[in-house]
Amino acid sequence: MAGVSKHVNHHHVEKKAAIHKVLAGKSDLRIWEPNAYKDDGSLGEAAKAFADHSTPSKHVLDRWRGGDPTTDQLFRLRSFLLAGKVFDVIDLDGYGGPERMLMSGAVSLLAATGYLFVTYPIKGAARMFPNPLSVSIGAHGRRPSGLDLLSLVVSTSMAWGYKAEIECTESYDAVVLRLAFKCTKFRGLRTTMEAVLDAEHNMRRLSV
Repeated sequence: MAGVSKHVNHHHVEKKAAIHKVLAGKSDLRIWEPNAYKDDGSLGEAAKAFADHSTPSKHVLDRWRGGDPTTDQLFRLRSFLLAGKVFDVIDLDGYGGPERMLMSGAVSLLAATGYLFVTYPIKGAARMFPNPLSVSIGAHGRRPSGLDLLSLVVSTSMAWGYKAEIECTESYDAVVLRLAFKCTKFRGLRTTMEAVLDAEHNMRRLSV
């Protein structure tokens, strides 16, 4: 699509570092990247980093084919949910924001303990492909913050039965927000106190 930035952004270095930090010592992981390729069709830098922690047969690499950036992703998500597919790692890093994927249950594809990498654009792609969070926040005269992204991931994860804890906050800047979460499936209902303590823990990690 005309006007879309070439996927060779400066943030690749930071994201690769975050991937290796969070997944240090882990290999043979089942990984899904809904948007793993650059505009020119070559494999993205993040995909190469994830490959160090997986195998070709367990690393699912998808690409955006044009049009609405989330249409293909949601179609694949739906097919995976119906098939009972399970992943150890999911990387939500597509054009626009991750809201639709999160609200549609992407986290529920994770194993009992898994990792969710989320990239949220606040410039460039965010303007080309407006998303619910940036539009609602922009109406109030500010850009989305790390706290907004944290709230989005934690609330949607809880709705699908997962506790999301921040694993890495080092990888974000003024162009995109990037956070990595460890998501653990919980059984039964969580108490209000447990939810409050989790919120305080995540807030402390975000402010470090």
